[in-house]
Amino acid sequence: MRSPTEDYHIDPFKNISAVMMPTPDLNGPAGKQLNTFLTHTLVSKSHKFCAAKCTSLDTAKFNSEEVQCMQGCVSKFSDAYNMLQDDRKTLLGQLSQIQLEGGDKYEARAI
Repeated sequence: MRSPTEDYHIDPFKNISAVMMPTPDLNGPAGKQLNTFLTHTLVSKSHKFCAAKCTSLDTAKFNSEEVQCMQGCVSKFSDAYNMLQDDRKTLLGQLSQIQLEGGDKYEARAI
């Protein structure tokens, strides 16, 4: 019969090793689902940000000023996001080029 005090017994001298998880394949259905999730997240964040800036909860319907404000705000939000993504791709490309040339990409980040 097993004693209840041994259920959580851990040997303090036993070596603990890390188990590496495999990298998911993002070319199949998991990649499509990730892209859909990221798109929906971006739309949700832009609408939340712009709604806080443009809308008033005093009335039940949008007036024309609120609609125009929302359209302009969402457009500017997506433009800013795309610019950020382009800058990020450029930076990652420069860091990979530095690494290919034998430099240390972590030192180069402090530029």
